[in-house]
Amino acid sequence: VNDLTNKGIRLLGGLRGDIGDFSWESAVLWNESKRNDATSGFLYLPTLRTLVTQNRSLASLAADPTLARTVTNKGTASIFQWDGKVSGEFGKLAGGAIGVAAGAEYRKEKIDITPDEANARGEILGLATTAVKGSRDVESGFVEVRLPFLKNWEVEAAGRVDKYQGLDAKFVPKIGTKWNVTNSLAARASYSEGFRAPAVSQVSPGGAQFFLNQI
Repeated sequence: VNDLTNKGIRLLGGLRGDIGDFSWESAVLWNESKRNDATSGFLYLPTLRTLVTQNRSLASLAADPTLARTVTNKGTASIFQWDGKVSGEFGKLAGGAIGVAAGAEYRKEKIDITPDEANARGEILGLATTAVKGSRDVESGFVEVRLPFLKNWEVEAAGRVDKYQGLDAKFVPKIGTKWNVTNSLAARASYSEGFRAPAVSQVSPGGAQFFLNQI
């Protein structure tokens, strides 16, 4: 019998406004998820081994209330995030005003996966488990510029820097262009780079049990 409960809380608040020709906005987010997984009916190894160590009968073992065990695994994950950005226009090219945007972000990620104590000790028959507990800070910043060189041709350039705790800062560039050949035909081209950061569960202290089958 399995009883699985997931609970989530999400709070978000923000502000926005204008300063001259520029607009700004900022927000704070807190999100937390909790998981409680209780499963009954697993065999408890210390009791099961008494079949051999105490020469018990199967009937005696089956009647033992400690033979079956309820396993409860718990987990919590949370994110606290703040971000702010500003955008607007300044100057002028042949195709119009130059557009610019910039922003920054801070994020705190936490994870805590706590297995059942008996399961973590390897006392549940045929059931592996995972334990993880850790947190990290993530800091990011970006800048975007739109350059309308002509009425029918513009270039957009952007750059983003991400700093994950324990890792070197990563810079990601992007550049694109759009050419309106006619009122009904446009051509686009772009180039960008990217990277994949490991999940917080992959860089946090913990351990895992597993079974190795050999033939």
